[in-house]
Amino acid sequence: MSERQPRPHPLNGDFQWVDRTVPLRRLTPDQRDAFNRLGFVRVEGVFSPTEVAEVIAAIDPFEAADEQTVREAGGTVSIATADVITFTTHLVKRSQTLKTFAGHRFFKDLCHDLLADDVRLYWDQSVYKKTGKVQEFPWHQDNGYTFHRAAAVFDLLAAAGGHGRGQRLSLDRARPAPGGHAGPLDHADRLQMPGARR
Repeated sequence: MSERQPRPHPLNGDFQWVDRTVPLRRLTPDQRDAFNRLGFVRVEGVFSPTEVAEVIAAIDPFEAADEQTVREAGGTVSIATADVITFTTHLVKRSQTLKTFAGHRFFKDLCHDLLADDVRLYWDQSVYKKTGKVQEFPWHQDNGYTFHRAAAVFDLLAAAGGHGRGQRLSLDRARPAPGGHAGPLDHADRLQMPGARR
């Protein structure tokens, strides 16, 4: 199957990405330029082990309860499967620890450097992969399934390592699709997108 280049969501007709050029708080000029050009950048060593442990401890009980709900519904709900992969959503509304973490200085600096100073959190969730089982996890944007409005966006993938109820996530296997910062993209034939996991 050949890869195709991303194209805007059919309802995303007039949004144009504008490079952010303000004085930087967190990123290097090269990182900022890479994001402006490609729509992604990798930043490592951001959170302390204590911060990571606190976040995992806050998420784990919610994830366990949500996984039990999936198990009671027959073991699979949408793409969540008990004992394999779970998605726990809207955590900042459920935990003060996670709400505080969402306001971490790193996130504020990243938004300042890449988007604007007045931003909002569109979606938050944890993804726990439980086993080494090969899983299809196609390329996607969370804001591409239910179109809201075209806007400057970025997805943040934070890997916590081999702690908590999930398996270690290797960012080396993440393959972002160039152009994802240019607003919601068309999700038709998304397995053909650059970055799709097959």
